[in-house]
Amino acid sequence: MEETRADMCSALEGFSNAPYIEILRVHHAKDKSYNILVANPVKGKNSRETYVPKEADVVVLSKEIPNHISDLSRNGWRYTVAVIRKVGEEGSQLSDNDAIIKVSHAFSFDLDFETNQLKEPLFAVFLFNILTNNRIWKMLDSEFEISNSIIRKVFSYSSVGVREDNILPKVSGVLQNASQKEIVDIFLRWNLNDSQLNAILDCASSMEQLTSSLKLIWGPPGTGKTKTISMLLYLMLIKNCRTVTCAPTNTAVVEVAARLLNLVEDSSDLFQSDIALFGNKDRMRIDGGLSKIFLEDRVGRLLECFMPHTGIQHCISTMIDIFQNCELQYELYINNIKVIDDGCKEMYYECQDDLGREVIEDVSREVMDDKCTEVTADAGCSEVMSLTEYVKTRFVVVARDLKYFIVVFLNDFPRALISQKALREMHETLKLLEIMEDLMYNSSNADRIIEMQLKTEVLSTPAISSIGNLKNVIARSSISFFHLVLARDLFLEKLRFLSGRLSIPKTIERRSIEHFVLQHVRSVLCTASSSFKLHRVNMINRPLEVVVVDEAAQLKESESLIPLQLPGIKHAVLIGDEFQLPALVKSKISEEAYFGRSLFERLSSLGCKSAYSGQNITLGVVSPYNAQVKLIQEKLGETYDSYEGFKVKVRSIDGFQGGEEDVIIFSTVRSNTTGNVGFLSNINRTNVALTRAKHCLYIIGNATTLSKSKSVWKKIVSDAKNRGCLFKSEDDRDLHNAIIRAVIEQDDLEDAINFDSLRIRGPKSKGSNWSRSSSKKKNH
Repeated sequence: MEETRADMCSALEGFSNAPYIEILRVHHAKDKSYNILVANPVKGKNSRETYVPKEADVVVLSKEIPNHISDLSRNGWRYTVAVIRKVGEEGSQLSDNDAIIKVSHAFSFDLDFETNQLKEPLFAVFLFNILTNNRIWKMLDSEFEISNSIIRKVFSYSSVGVREDNILPKVSGVLQNASQKEIVDIFLRWNLNDSQLNAILDCASSMEQLTSSLKLIWGPPGTGKTKTISMLLYLMLIKNCRTVTCAPTNTAVVEVAARLLNLVEDSSDLFQSDIALFGNKDRMRIDGGLSKIFLEDRVGRLLECFMPHTGIQHCISTMIDIFQNCELQYELYINNIKVIDDGCKEMYYECQDDLGREVIEDVSREVMDDKCTEVTADAGCSEVMSLTEYVKTRFVVVARDLKYFIVVFLNDFPRALISQKALREMHETLKLLEIMEDLMYNSSNADRIIEMQLKTEVLSTPAISSIGNLKNVIARSSISFFHLVLARDLFLEKLRFLSGRLSIPKTIERRSIEHFVLQHVRSVLCTASSSFKLHRVNMINRPLEVVVVDEAAQLKESESLIPLQLPGIKHAVLIGDEFQLPALVKSKISEEAYFGRSLFERLSSLGCKSAYSGQNITLGVVSPYNAQVKLIQEKLGETYDSYEGFKVKVRSIDGFQGGEEDVIIFSTVRSNTTGNVGFLSNINRTNVALTRAKHCLYIIGNATTLSKSKSVWKKIVSDAKNRGCLFKSEDDRDLHNAIIRAVIEQDDLEDAINFDSLRIRGPKSKGSNWSRSSSKKKNH
């Protein structure tokens, strides 16, 4: 609630540029609820966007177009805050421009009794959307079962798990019941390093256990976290494990979805119908590729396929009738032609009578003729077709639709509900459609052949049992008539089988189809907030088992409860880096209460075992001066030579050219009041020094000296400061003491005894103020 208040205050500060929409009509429903009708959206004079009301939008009702916040109280008007409860959308009982709002207090309005519209202007000014906060509140307020094993594990975690340095030997166990060769080939193709492979297999191994598991995969930017998560999800698909993958932002979810789709399309055993992505289509910027798995688009395609009078079942029945009952269908067609032709003639003469014969000259006559032609053309009967022409025309139209629906069924219908036999029959039906088209249109005497085969009785048992046999017969025989008869009989056999084997749900309501898809896909992807939608889907027969959260360190712990409380969840994998940007919190009170802290950060602080184990880390120390390089090498000696998995290299800039390490510590050495940085003023040398780090770069130096230099270093220091990455050594006690010890060690004995010789400033809390302008030049 405190964060919501802060959101409100922040939004009101930008009131003058807020988007808005005009309210045309208001009707008091009950209590503090009102039905409203809004105008068509238009871009405001001060706002940058067109406002379309959405569920959970918080708006201010104002009599003035937003210009200044003082407008809200002008002329004694008591402004009203409202929340949009429902909006007109597909599947809703409301029309497109209708909405239901709930207000902070009742307000008065005057309606024109003739037009039923407001007499005075009234605007809904958008402030912010409260949907995510509402969902978090419901999860916090819900009476979820604390016995839920993953929730109990999340809330009660307090100890450090046993660290496993190498889990590669577990590969055989993890790959049970899966195509080991294909998985290994995929892993090799994607060039996974040891740490990525360890993380994937460690998580997958935990999911083999009966008890719940909680895993963290940690890694700084550029370490391949997104690649790791997509490969983990790919492995879960192969193992037939149902997962829901979440992230704080649409961008992160889309990136994971795109990578997983690429993996699935490269696989021979997995299908895009096993994946569903849902959320705000505009914000996700769904393109043609992701449209394959985007839930809203998939539901639209399946809805077409399920329609009783135009969908796949209708197409199959119509195609069977074309070859099995063609003469009866043709007779109905002829009768319809007569009725339509008579209607067109009557309409033609009626039009002449209405306009007057004296007005109807050549131009008018052409117009009337065109109108009649349009009617008959729509029915496909401007000219009476022969039986053969009718069959060919009907076949082309129905074949086009049948191809489309079969492809939709193969790509969008839950693969778990399609038998292997039905899959084979659909693929063979597509091939037979091509063969039939070729035989009906490309033969030299196709029309005669079609007419003959239509009069040939359809065999109850086809003489050809497979497409392979049919192609052999076509290749060996030159009698086109028999080719078409045999192809027709095999084609009808496939259609009859499919007619009774497709498990199409008896619904044409979008929400029901959405739930149908979500109940059966293996991998669901959405934002953490949007996963609230899954709580309304009945998955009791086959619940989701695993929650995977990408960019988990950027997700509020309270928000992570939304996917974690999904029924059936037993395992959780959190992927992120707590040292990157945290969740945005606007309230100071909320920030101090750790409202923005992520579950990832809390578990990391408690020592939760990371899955990113056994990874070798290399560190490089870089200096522009050989003298300092030699000094550091002497100081370090062989200290780190015995550390397994941790290597330290100390070299000059020239010595590091062409090489890189995981972490780089770069010493700029120079410290003076004139801004003289020596070798560092060379842009090429600086470029080499700053690009040696794979993952993390530390720069040690005098910020004042670097800022005063007339070089790129001024911009580097400024950039670090702007990003909050500029730190003072005196603020870190351990680093401060290390500097003191180093200065004491390097100075002469009398200088070491005389603390005034130290050119450093100690912590102010200690009352120290050590400084001296030393004449000695130091290279450290």
